[in-house]
Amino acid sequence: MKTYNLQVTDDLTVPIRANSQEEAIRILKSEIAKKEASPLFDKTDFDYETGITVPRLRAALARQEIGRAHV
Repeated sequence: MKTYNLQVTDDLTVPIRANSQEEAIRILKSEIAKKEASPLFDKTDFDYETGITVPRLRAALARQEIGRAHV
């Protein structure tokens, strides 16, 4: 795997580890899309006072955290 330094703006270059430049560009576009979509997901699916709107997710996450603590 190689590190590709992709220039996003004149003053921002992002290093991405990938097998090819095309893959690095796909990874970067995916990460940008996640950042752009994150506020929308927060607004529709998360309430900072009551939590998320997905039932049983907290319990599932807790089981994963407990499982890793015993490894």
